[in-house]
Amino acid sequence: MTDIYHININTLRTRIREYNPYAHKAMGNTHGQLKSSRFEAALHNSIEQSLRSQDVAPRPVFSQLYLDKQQGHGRQPGPETIDVKPNIKELEAAPRDRHSSASSTSGYRGNPPVQEQPSVDQSYEDEEKEDPPGSPQQPYRFPTPPEGACQTPGYCQAGKDIRLTSLREVKLTLPEGFVLVGAKSPNLPDNILVAAVDARFLPNPKTNLALLGFSGNCIGCGEQGFRYFTEFSAHINMRLTTQPKKQKHLKYYIVRNNLGLLVRGPLVPWKVVSPEVRKRGFPMAPQVVSPLLSAAQGAQQATISYHANRVPASLLAAQQQHPSPQPRPSTIKYGGGSPPLPNGPSPSDGSAQPPKKRHKGWGPGRPDTMSNLNLVMPPHPAMQAESVFIQPGLLNICCTKPVVLACHGNLPYLHGNVNDVVVSTLLVDCYKPVQMPPKLLEGLGLTNAPPLSVETMALLTVQYLVQLGNEKVPLREEFDAILLQARQESAIKDKNMQQHAQFLSVAPAQLPWLAKVAASASNGLVRIVNAQASLAEGISETLQMICMPQPYTRYPSFVVVIHVSRHRGTEFCVLVTGVHQARVVAESMLSASDCFKEISYEIITGKFNLLTSHFKEPNTAMSVPVKKHGAHVPGNSELDKLLDDFVGTMTGEVMVPYHGRELHRVRDDVAKDMLPDKNLDVATDHQELHPVQIAVAMKILSQVCAIADSGTQSLDLGRFSKVDILVMVPPSNILYNQTVERLKQSGVLVDLGMETASTVDQKVDQYVMKCDSVAENQAKFESFVKHVRQHPYTLHVLIQDQAHVDVNRHSAGNMGLADRNINCKDFADAPNLLTLQVSASPFSLQTQKSRVTPHNEVFWPSNIKQNPNVPPEDTVYFGVSDYCRTADWSNHMPALRSDDSFEQMSTSLLAKYPKLHSMVIRTYILVRHYSAALMTIAGVPGAQEMTTTETLNMLQDIVNAPLTSASGQGSMLLLRVPSIQLAMVAYDKLHSVRDKLGLQYRFDVILSSANTDLTLEEYFLKRMQAWRGELDNPEGKSSWVPRTYCDLDGLPCILILCGKDPLGETMPRSLKYCDLRLVNHGHVTRASLEQEISLGCRYISRDVVNEPITVCDMSDEDSQSDSEMENEEGELQIDTDRPRSNSSDVQQTLPGFSGNQAQHHNGSVSDPSRKTPSENVDRLSPDSAQDSGKESQGNSAPETSPQQPRASVTSLQGMVENSIDMIYGKDTEKNSNSHDNGEDGDADQPNEQSEQREAPMASLKSSVSKDNLPTTSTSSLGQPKPSASRIAGSSLLPVTIIVSKTAYDILRPDPQGKQRHISLQPHPDVGWICPLRPMLLGEVTNEVQSAYYRQWTEPLQHHMDTDNKGENNLPVFHPRRLLLSGPPQVGKTGAYLQFLRVLFRMLIRLLEVEVYNEEEINMDHESPAVSLVFNENQTTHLTAKWPDYEFVRSMPFDANLHEGKYKSCSPVYAGVEKKDDSPAVNTDSRRPTMSIMLSKFSAHNSFHHCEHCHHYMESVAPQQSRESSLYSFTFPSAVYGEEVRLHFIIPQTQEKHFVFSKQGHHLESLRLPSLDDVGHNDIKTPIFTPTCSRQEHGLLNLYHAMEGGRHTHIVVVKQCEMALYQKFWPNHIILVLPVVCNDAGIGAARFLVKELAYYNLELERNRQEELGVRRQDVWPYVIIMDDSLVMWNVHDSAQEDKKTQNISLKSIIQHLEATPKITHFSMLGARQWSGKSAVDVSMQPFSRCHLHSFIMLNVDATQNVQYDQNRYNCEDVDFNMRISSGNGLLCRFNRFSFMKKAIHVGGGMDFPMKTKVANANTQNITTRQFVAAPDSEDLVPLVAPPQFLLEKYLAHESKALFPMAVDNQMTPVLAIDCYLNLGAQISVAYMSSRPHSVNPDTDCRFSGLLLYLCDSFVMADFLKKFNFVPGATLCVICPDRNTLRRQIVRLELEDQWRFRLRDEFQTANTAEDKPLYFLTGQHIARLK
Repeated sequence: MTDIYHININTLRTRIREYNPYAHKAMGNTHGQLKSSRFEAALHNSIEQSLRSQDVAPRPVFSQLYLDKQQGHGRQPGPETIDVKPNIKELEAAPRDRHSSASSTSGYRGNPPVQEQPSVDQSYEDEEKEDPPGSPQQPYRFPTPPEGACQTPGYCQAGKDIRLTSLREVKLTLPEGFVLVGAKSPNLPDNILVAAVDARFLPNPKTNLALLGFSGNCIGCGEQGFRYFTEFSAHINMRLTTQPKKQKHLKYYIVRNNLGLLVRGPLVPWKVVSPEVRKRGFPMAPQVVSPLLSAAQGAQQATISYHANRVPASLLAAQQQHPSPQPRPSTIKYGGGSPPLPNGPSPSDGSAQPPKKRHKGWGPGRPDTMSNLNLVMPPHPAMQAESVFIQPGLLNICCTKPVVLACHGNLPYLHGNVNDVVVSTLLVDCYKPVQMPPKLLEGLGLTNAPPLSVETMALLTVQYLVQLGNEKVPLREEFDAILLQARQESAIKDKNMQQHAQFLSVAPAQLPWLAKVAASASNGLVRIVNAQASLAEGISETLQMICMPQPYTRYPSFVVVIHVSRHRGTEFCVLVTGVHQARVVAESMLSASDCFKEISYEIITGKFNLLTSHFKEPNTAMSVPVKKHGAHVPGNSELDKLLDDFVGTMTGEVMVPYHGRELHRVRDDVAKDMLPDKNLDVATDHQELHPVQIAVAMKILSQVCAIADSGTQSLDLGRFSKVDILVMVPPSNILYNQTVERLKQSGVLVDLGMETASTVDQKVDQYVMKCDSVAENQAKFESFVKHVRQHPYTLHVLIQDQAHVDVNRHSAGNMGLADRNINCKDFADAPNLLTLQVSASPFSLQTQKSRVTPHNEVFWPSNIKQNPNVPPEDTVYFGVSDYCRTADWSNHMPALRSDDSFEQMSTSLLAKYPKLHSMVIRTYILVRHYSAALMTIAGVPGAQEMTTTETLNMLQDIVNAPLTSASGQGSMLLLRVPSIQLAMVAYDKLHSVRDKLGLQYRFDVILSSANTDLTLEEYFLKRMQAWRGELDNPEGKSSWVPRTYCDLDGLPCILILCGKDPLGETMPRSLKYCDLRLVNHGHVTRASLEQEISLGCRYISRDVVNEPITVCDMSDEDSQSDSEMENEEGELQIDTDRPRSNSSDVQQTLPGFSGNQAQHHNGSVSDPSRKTPSENVDRLSPDSAQDSGKESQGNSAPETSPQQPRASVTSLQGMVENSIDMIYGKDTEKNSNSHDNGEDGDADQPNEQSEQREAPMASLKSSVSKDNLPTTSTSSLGQPKPSASRIAGSSLLPVTIIVSKTAYDILRPDPQGKQRHISLQPHPDVGWICPLRPMLLGEVTNEVQSAYYRQWTEPLQHHMDTDNKGENNLPVFHPRRLLLSGPPQVGKTGAYLQFLRVLFRMLIRLLEVEVYNEEEINMDHESPAVSLVFNENQTTHLTAKWPDYEFVRSMPFDANLHEGKYKSCSPVYAGVEKKDDSPAVNTDSRRPTMSIMLSKFSAHNSFHHCEHCHHYMESVAPQQSRESSLYSFTFPSAVYGEEVRLHFIIPQTQEKHFVFSKQGHHLESLRLPSLDDVGHNDIKTPIFTPTCSRQEHGLLNLYHAMEGGRHTHIVVVKQCEMALYQKFWPNHIILVLPVVCNDAGIGAARFLVKELAYYNLELERNRQEELGVRRQDVWPYVIIMDDSLVMWNVHDSAQEDKKTQNISLKSIIQHLEATPKITHFSMLGARQWSGKSAVDVSMQPFSRCHLHSFIMLNVDATQNVQYDQNRYNCEDVDFNMRISSGNGLLCRFNRFSFMKKAIHVGGGMDFPMKTKVANANTQNITTRQFVAAPDSEDLVPLVAPPQFLLEKYLAHESKALFPMAVDNQMTPVLAIDCYLNLGAQISVAYMSSRPHSVNPDTDCRFSGLLLYLCDSFVMADFLKKFNFVPGATLCVICPDRNTLRRQIVRLELEDQWRFRLRDEFQTANTAEDKPLYFLTGQHIARLK
């Protein structure tokens, strides 16, 4: 197909010699002779040089023969320059006598004229008559226009627009007697000028005579009274060069169409009459309708013209034969917009005469020649060259309706018997010029390719027709590919090598001859007609040729008419005259409804009886070949006679129903009582859920989560707690019942909580509706809409199954109901509605104006591979592409094939009865074949010759299958008859023949359609009831009836399925044959073909193929590289090159079938108990099957290795695999332990990962769990499918599909193996955008296919997406609409039902949060605080809401760490020995969590979107980030130098919380309220939240936690993360820490927040003191809160059940702020929630203990206590100990608790262990290497801060430093002024060296001393107070070595401690990183 336009030069030379047998004769013209040798040499050299030319524009082929070199400069040709012109007549293969004069004047003697591309509105009449060439030209002098007059063409001199295109909608008022007339101006060839002319000066409608003169008015300016056409033409600026004549320039009448628009009407029938005729009197001309049309008549004619352009003449003829008042049109004009003239003359009118004046394009002998042929001349008064007369009887002569394919140029008028000709626009768009953007041209390789000339496209058309041959039909898509490749090859490949296509430059004069040369290879099937005058002449000549064929001339299939004109350029069209091709093209123009109307009309009017009478003729009459077809049609009257004779022999007997011999007969009553026993194999199979369906469901869910995470606020999944569904299916009762049954069996309604198990059977039908206008279904949809509006917190899912069925725009009736339902704006825009469209043919939903964004498309996995965690499936999918590939099988019967014998018989009858629709004829023949086959099976002699072998084999298998089954099971044959009328005829005939043959109990004949239920005969219904045990009741009756096709499983029957297209119904497993020979594929589209083939798509057994097949792939994306490989893994790999061992057995077997399987497939269904050894051998494991395949192949075929799983998987794939592991449970793992060698032992260990995106999908890892999976749908997932062994143990095989020849030629792959049907028009309701587009050949990925259709297709006018336009003409995507596409019958229903289940689980998971649920530690001893409260029995304190200051102060500080997060930290020594003196070591690094439902007061991360808080966390406008200002804030600090500079990013909406200077708008302070004044916020205390690396996951959205109240929330971030936090939280106040804190820990952030808060307090005191507020009355508190607090609770001890209730953060803060004497407290806080808490709120409402995570800090009371800015861990414990030792008061409200969310991203600083030394091994670095001896070779510097390394070292290696303190609670390590984590096995005793500090009284002896960066408060005398055990260890930590030595001396440590040089260490840092140094020593006894 791609190389058909290439012509080999040598071949061209040979064809010239063969085509021109007269080349040896003298050739020339009147000026001289040219010898044959010279002409042939010049001709060959010219052609060869033109084809091999390297120039940009090669010279035309005949430039050496016709033209002189100087002619290009305008020199007139002379005798010396034109003597080489050949005679055109002698070049023709069959010389003719006509056109002798035309041939001598048609050749060009100058340069070829510049052709103009005619527009659509250009008229079809011939060019104007010209003066003879020899007559002198008399130029017309155009009168000088008045001064200032407008001279623009298209406007009158007054400047008014008079063009038809501008006046279409203008309402004009005409004087009486005036009509609108269109004038043609040479300056406006593409438009018409409108004028008002007196009708008296126009031709009379009866006589075609007009008065001399003129009278007209100007429509533009309204000027009247123009009496001369010369004057009028000057007024309307026609600017003519010749004498103006009204007959020459007033061309058309202007009428209004049915829309009220002005359009061009019929031609003005001017008649040139000589004076002699005028004297004699003009003869009566045929009657023509008056041009004075009313508006109604004009509209009616315009309507006729409109339908004539789109509906073929055959349909018009059928409509005219109906009794209707519409007039029968006698003229058809294509494309120009001019309506035909109704009430035209009859073809048999004897008054019709040829024109008196010969047209210039006709030879003088033309009228005589036409009269000699006895043809009726066209009576139309228009010029003959502009019209074509269709003679009567053309249909009978040609045996078909010739089809005129409009190509390039204007087609003429067709009048006369127009019903016998069809005009088609199949290829007209291919020739139109296309304007494409440069990017698309570059992508197509057309950057430097010039457009193809018309002559080149004409030659390509000829060669394409030659390539089609005698059977194939032209397809636009194939021709588009040819034109594209031709233009691609014409592109300039190299600037130095400018190569163009060989036909790029073809002179117009060369075209006819070259076209004949190209057509010579067709052996007469393609003929070229060179029209000298116009296309009308060529079409007339073609019709004459096919009506009067010459002897010994082959009847052509295609005739190409070419007309080359000097003014119009090149025009050509194609006449399809082949019987088969013309019928297919003509019927393809009919829509499905029009086709059914045509068939219904033929049946109603009795035309169907013509076939009956045909077959009643004797055989001798039928033995004569029909026209050129020589096939013998077995028409005879003996078939009925044979049947009647056989009926007489039955004598009340019938054939045995089942389990008997083939022709055994029994009595009718005996057969009727034969019922089988119960058969468990046909019981309703449980709908199983397979891994691939789970994977697809997860992909849909992933896309839903992507919509929610997109930030467009389109979907807020966090607000929904329920799911409601409605499934909308096409109006098919079978599909409706099938969906209801699957919804009920899946258990989804129960899992979603919508129904209970007891009510689901009665209410399941409420959730499925048919998309029709029935009141019941509309009520379901209205109820669903009402539910959507009334339940905003329920996510409603509308599923449109088979969404491709109804894509029409909504109109009256049942059209476009889906558009009305799913595209209703008020309904579709609901934020709680999610629409899922499901389709197997999604092409109509993938256009340029699609409503579904490409990102929301979910595709079924194309490459299905084996997952090691899933047991192998028993079946593999066999789809459309697999059926197409079987067409090339050579050594086996393919699953897709065509019946050649049937096609030959059909072709013969189609030629004999051209007036009948092909579907009528084919149905009649096929029904006769079925009847003859049944008679042959019943034993009627002589009937076998009246059917085909294919039909006989199918019916023999269906009829004889029950004979081998003890229960009467058999197979199904599906017969597709789209027309309901023909289906009824077939049903009646087959039913009658079956009953007469006595087979009424052997098999059933069922007629089914979309809107009817299944109806079975009573006997077969009882048989199926008996199979299911329904008749085991005492009454022996049952109400069960089949509701779906799957219910017919096992029933031997012929199912006649009628309807336009299949609607997605699932066929039973017993379907064995699918007969699609009657499906009308005239209008060929990809969707229609695939929908028909989908009837046979199914899952087949794995063991029926040679190679092992892997069936389960959990991959989320398809590998494009795999899809492009030949015989890729995952597809059917069938070896068809080598013969099988049983290949000698002549059976209809499929590849890979064993002998026994082939027997089951071809013959009957055997008994389940019978199994042959061969069957057992064939049932091998994948490995053994592969090995056996290798052994059988030997060395003839390469070995195929088993497929390995992918090494890397996405997170979604891992999620699905985890889900499958849970689905199959632990039993599968246990069973596989022996093979896996215990590899599953670590299955419960979590995956180590540093970061994990916590989108909603992250929660799905635990949503699909074993406990949550419904047992109703997944209980048998791991079990073998019962369907695999249902039918007698045989395997499920592909269905045998028989299609028509037309469909077979399209579905069969090309020689390269590429499937051609995927390049067809995708759907009848969409069209191609332009012909220049790449071809979609081969198997591409679904993503590529979708992108292709979205780029190159657009919806048609009646499509519901036509008006889907937004800004810049771009489509508007619906944000909550998804599209699931997958192959037919692959399991999409189960996938979207599983999606509903996991969606509901995910919504529940989104409403849950994983919070830490840690058991409190160190609670095994009696707390001092509890003891105090219990002993004093302070009842008032127990019931108080706030703590009493004095009472709390009297409580001792509980230094024990009770929170579970400190489990791995060193316990604080409290002087009390624990009961368990050996604390358990934390072996599990995971902290226990618990799922808790979110409350309405929860804090949220950036993924939360709702309509309430979007303004709180998101930008209101895109410029919001620019509205935030950066302010600096400086305050002094002794730690970081003289001063510290912080930066605030403050949005404009948050500036109210700050004070700015009046001049310069500088930041001065943060506003603080007073003690008695609440201020402008709902809470007084500003909230500071330090956060790190949690810009997305940090719970910084406090809108709901604060109940929407006003508050000040400041996010504290590092400078390196400032941009990220500003991006995700543009409305938050951000405090940016200095650069030095980028690598610091949490201690630095808390230190700077406290320092800032105290400095701001002093500023506010100064400011408010000036306003009269006392300094001590300014609010001194700030809240420092972690970014992981999610919820807050109150524990009410007053209630009996002590219920825990969620409250808001606002309530807790307000409660804390209302504490009496609040300024006396240093810190207030709440406890962390724990489900295992031992705190009794009723006995201990308040505690004086450690506070963390949520503290309310009094910066005034703690001004002398600071956080350690160097700390990375345990900074809060260290700070609490410092406050407590300074006599500060900490109070914890035990009634309040906070929940901490488990966030696994960010939070604390962690550094990867990397060395600064190049090429150093970092894999084995341990914590021991974090420190090393100074200047040691073992020192490996690491990229980490020194403090971080020190803390990590002490936490893990302190047992080596303090060995005597390990597991010894009573000898702790003494830590001075600090708390450091030394590990859980070492206790730490905290002592403060500050004056007036409070230290616990202890007399214990310490096992170690820790001095960490001690300051001047630590003195030698202070250290000498403490006692140490012998051998205690000292550790002194200092910032450098000099300080370390000075501290040793200053503290006099050498008196009691012994030091060694080798005991000095430093952190593993370089000198520039300033490492920390520490020295260890051992205690020595004191000197007495």
